[in-house]
This record gives sequence, C-alpha cells and structure tokens, in this order.
Amino acid sequence: MNFKKDEDENFQGPINEQDPIKELVNSSSIGDYASLSMVEVITLYLLLKNPPMIRYTLYLQIKQFLHPIKKNNKELFFEPHSKVEHRFYDFLKEKKTISTSSFYNNLRNLELRGLVKFIEDDDEGKVYVQATKLSNYIIKFLFQFIANLTTVDFQLERELTNTIEERIGASKEDSLLLVWLKKVIEFNIIDYLRNKVEEMYFLSEEKLYEDLVKFDLNKINFTRIHNNLIREPNDIFEIVLVPHYKKNGNRLELDRIDLLNELIRTTKKGGHIVLITRAKLPRTSNHYANQLLELYEDYFRLQGRIFSEEEIKSDLKEVELKVFDMFEFKGLIITICKVT
Repeated sequence: MNFKKDEDENFQGPINEQDPIKELVNSSSIGDYASLSMVEVITLYLLLKNPPMIRYTLYLQIKQFLHPIKKNNKELFFEPHSKVEHRFYDFLKEKKTISTSSFYNNLRNLELRGLVKFIEDDDEGKVYVQATKLSNYIIKFLFQFIANLTTVDFQLERELTNTIEERIGASKEDSLLLVWLKKVIEFNIIDYLRNKVEEMYFLSEEKLYEDLVKFDLNKINFTRIHNNLIREPNDIFEIVLVPHYKKNGNRLELDRIDLLNELIRTTKKGGHIVLITRAKLPRTSNHYANQLLELYEDYFRLQGRIFSEEEIKSDLKEVELKVFDMFEFKGLIITICKVT
C-alpha cells in the first residue's frame, strides 16, 4: 500500500524551532500526559520507528513487550532479601496481557488525543496505524522530563550553595530573596535555604504561594509583584538568588531586564545578586551520545535556561550591573553581581 505524505506523517527529521505544535508541547507540563499508559507510550515508540503498521501486526509487536523478564530464554532467578525486593520481584514476574479489544481501545484513545491516525485500505480490508508528528514531540518531551528527573542531585545543590558563600565571603546573612521562576516548587531547596539566613523572602507566581503555605514553613515572607514592582522598599535584601534565571516566560509578568532592575532596587548597597543558568553541553565524538545530549539540552533551551557568558553579560550591561564573579560549576554558569 502506498501512503501519501502529509503534515501528519511520521516525523524523523530535525525539529523546526518555530513549529507551533512544538511550542504547544513545550508550554505543557508532565501532568498533561499522566493518563498515558505504558502500553500507549510503547505503541508510539513502535510507530515512530516504523512506517504505518497494520493494526493487528502492531498488536502482536506490543505483546512481545509484555513477556515476563528472562535471561538466556530462561526465567530470571533472583533471591529477594527483603519484603520490598520480594514484592518487586513478584511484580516483574506477573504475566502482563492485553486483549485485542483493549489494545484497539488504547489506539482509539491515542487517536482522540491527536497522536495517531488510522488509514483504511478498502482493497486489502486492513486498517493501518500511523503516528502523527505530535507524537514525536511527546515522546521526546517524556524522555527529557525523565532525563532531568534522574539528574536531580540535592547534594550538588548544597555544594553549590557552599561554593557561592565562599565566593562572596558570607556565612549567615540577615536577609535573602529567593526568586523562583520554575513551574513547580522544590521544597527541599527552600527548606535548606531558609535555615541559612535570618529572614527569607520568596517571590514567585501567585499560584505557587498556596502550595508553599500548606507546608507551614516558618521564617519565610511572601512578596509579590504589584504594578510591575516588587512589593518591598529599596535596599532591603543582602542576597538575591535566582536559581533558574530564564530568557523568556519568567512567570512574573516581567521581562528579565525589568526583573533585574527591580532586584537591583531592592538589594542593599554592597549586597549580592546571584544568577544561575545552564551552560551549553559539550559534544562528544559519539553520534548516539550527541543525540541524547541534544535532546537533554533542548529541554532547557526551550525553557530559556541555556545561556552563554556573553548573553549574561549583555543583560547585566543593559542594567549597568557589574560582574563580581562568574564561573562554571558542573554544567551551570554562576554569575555573582555586587550592587554598588
């Protein structure tokens, strides 16, 4: 059967940065895909690696993924040493099955979400399934999220905090403003920082305040943006920390230059403003490793987190803020500015 090319055909080439579909996926969050099952994710993976597949052939391939774990064609033997290990081993050995009707229903769900489309061949009486371009973006989005999840290292964040303290010669300051520009709150970081200062202020988008209040964290004052100004007087903070400085969508309805001007206004003379950004990842001679690095880097680039030192300096020059110290720390660019 010959298939016509169209805008929804499997997409394996370079991603167009200006693609509105990509922008739509980029503006979503992982929670938007919570209802996707593992079978549905595997289905998209198979369809992206193959031309349109006969529906029943696709079903047979999916079944191959559902066999219990084996090694050398024999059931994998493992001796559990705890209840947790025993339960996990039993879970792995469970027989996973899926009926044709259940699988076809999964395909229907994927079609309703715009991730696959059906192609009927009246001559052969067969139904083919094809992934849409959107599914390619979704699979990459899921990979990027999981890759980012597995690289979270709270010990690294503590080490970074100590390094910044050494660089600016501080131990325990009186006041800190934490400017939070991410979609979700990392409570462990906030809890750690609030015990490093006498008084901590927290600035983020409005909807995050309610979540933070529920945790009843003391020593935290919530500040806000009002009429494009931070709702605090001049010269109040000794340290301002922006752990996720971004090029776009800073979630405070201020562009980053206006935000920098407000941080300068509210920082005491002699105080420090610390910006943390992602550095561009170095490439290797390994083609496959580079593909993974590009996917991972793309995740942060779309969030506006990737900066060069020159780009940071350009921002600071615009607000007449001089660099006190700038250094790379394990894939991050740390910029420390002293307000004069």
